Amino acid sequence: MGRHASRTLCSCGVAVTIERIEIRRNSVRSLIPGPYPCDKGLAMRRNGLERKLRWRVLGDAVPLRVWLAAIFFSVGAVACHSTPKVFPIPGPSEWKPEGCRPVSRSESGIEGRGIWRNLHTDSRNSDEVSVVLSPEFSPGWVAESSMWNASGVVFDRFSNVYFTPLFPHENVVLIGLDGKTGNRLWAIPGKGNRVGAGSPMVLDDPDRPGEEIIYLGLQDRALAVRTSGEVVWDVPTGLSRTPSNSMSVFGVNYSARADALVAVAADGSIYVLDRKTGRKLLSAPQALPGAPGVARTLAAELTPELSAKVAAIVSPFLNLPPGLEFEDVLHIIFGEGVVVANFFAIDSDTGAMYFAATAPDEADGVVDGVAATGALYRMDLVHDDGKIALRETCRKTFRGGSASTPALRADGERVYVADAEGRVLALNSSCEQLWEVDTGEQVHGSIAVSSDKGELYASSSRAITKIVDRGDRGELIWQTRPDAYDLGPLQETINVQMLTVAANGIAFQGGAGVSREGARVPFPLRTGMGLLDRDTGEVLYFSDGPDEAVSVVSIGPDGMMVIGDTPFRRAFVRAIRPSMTEPLSGGVHKWTTARPDLIVRDAVCAAESRLANARANETLCPESSRDEEFLVQQLLAQAALHADHGVMASSIARLQKAPEVSGLANLCARLAESGSGGPA
Repeated sequence: MGRHASRTLCSCGVAVTIERIEIRRNSVRSLIPGPYPCDKGLAMRRNGLERKLRWRVLGDAVPLRVWLAAIFFSVGAVACHSTPKVFPIPGPSEWKPEGCRPVSRSESGIEGRGIWRNLHTDSRNSDEVSVVLSPEFSPGWVAESSMWNASGVVFDRFSNVYFTPLFPHENVVLIGLDGKTGNRLWAIPGKGNRVGAGSPMVLDDPDRPGEEIIYLGLQDRALAVRTSGEVVWDVPTGLSRTPSNSMSVFGVNYSARADALVAVAADGSIYVLDRKTGRKLLSAPQALPGAPGVARTLAAELTPELSAKVAAIVSPFLNLPPGLEFEDVLHIIFGEGVVVANFFAIDSDTGAMYFAATAPDEADGVVDGVAATGALYRMDLVHDDGKIALRETCRKTFRGGSASTPALRADGERVYVADAEGRVLALNSSCEQLWEVDTGEQVHGSIAVSSDKGELYASSSRAITKIVDRGDRGELIWQTRPDAYDLGPLQETINVQMLTVAANGIAFQGGAGVSREGARVPFPLRTGMGLLDRDTGEVLYFSDGPDEAVSVVSIGPDGMMVIGDTPFRRAFVRAIRPSMTEPLSGGVHKWTTARPDLIVRDAVCAAESRLANARANETLCPESSRDEEFLVQQLLAQAALHADHGVMASSIARLQKAPEVSGLANLCARLAESGSGGPA
């Protein structure tokens, strides 16, 4: 039994006062002397000193954060709200490409790089775009505010937006939005029970140059839709759908070598469809050899009472099908009890497919029906007796499973994945491990893979880590917590979701949140979007709002971010302590800018450094140089999109026709000096 005597610690809407903490257990008493002034308590928290302060119960050292968590959830000490920091508009990025870059040798229809076409940008899951992110931004339009989106959005070449809602009340599976206004263009209705989200994919239509087709793969249904909303084909996949597997397919990926669409379900079942017709290419879906993963109990974190509260809070946004409970959704979000909990990568050159999944049951030394180890599988499509089949080419097992999607280097010669214990692993195309780097915390989502300088960016709940692939080793360059808020008492800086590499920085969603002892992730109280410096990891710019997401930061061809709300973690805070955080929101949010001239500036400057590197290395690595010339054109097209002044538009058009380093350098210097995209 414990008791505390009171003295005001901090007044933040809720009086939280502590004179001392007294713990009694078996007549043994431990004391924490007080009082604790508010300013000193905050200073200790922000300096990270709470890890060093400990008190003792029966001789066992207990971290102060346990004490803080107990105060938070029993008394409500974190009622003080955090406030976003104000950042000046950054100048042009000082990051520059250097040397030769690995390149893909094929034109797959998805490797546009200036367009976010799939769940993780492209077939190799790079989470990289060649264009710049607007260096100044704020929340813009919101669309479909009654819906949640757990798998990100994709774009066509005109920055129109396509997404699949998560168990919506309206019976739809795919929605198209006008990229400028957020107005709905069209929607494809569902069939039968509501389904969970999977990311659409946008490809060029080779039969109609200049047009694009959106493809969506669900558990039991796949379809192809033109950007006008016209359905090209709508076919069964060969898999059956039940309430428990309604959100087990995260979308389709594209095999350029086979001109085929591929999808994997949570139980490891894989289906392959002809891109043009939707015809099944496998005689039947094939399964990866992994066993279901360990489904860790949520009982300690999610009591029936708390589960009911959270389910009620999210019910305006989620319409779960009969037989699917909210706790089942959490298991899927955490990737528990399944064979595959992530997306997968395809090498556009060779057609090799890489899946991060569980290992077979016996791989962990105990045959018990569940897998305690993870595995990376390479699978290839082969012809067998006149039929197409999937063949396992190689496999690499590792400890504890994986929480990340495999990501490939542009040439397909490196595969990057993270295990469940925070290590980033690099493997070759034969599944042989080359190196590992310990990040100190479980990596989630996909590792962002830049095509330049071997740069990798890993995302975890509290930190963002930059690693450089040195060939025979990985080098940790920096690790940062995106410090974007002046924190309230007992709060901490958190990283909310995955990262996107842009030409002028790293896009991220950061937040201010709290931790609960025993919980696997921190709980965000408020969130915002930001831009990190690629060289230093420093926050360059940040804007508060709108809400938490669990997927990717999608960047359109216009350089603006679009994310979908899925505030699962904030729902818990609302259920436990409603006064600590705002009501939940829904919808797809696009960010806007009051300074499109800065997009022009950054795109022109990025094009100059890209072209200078291409020209410096055209003899040493001509393929790389040609690829960079293509990226220069994408950057100049982005600049032209936002250059509405006649003189500036004419200057950019002239450089698009005949790019030259000196011309771009002069224009970049003038734009940087004036801070304007106007006449130069």
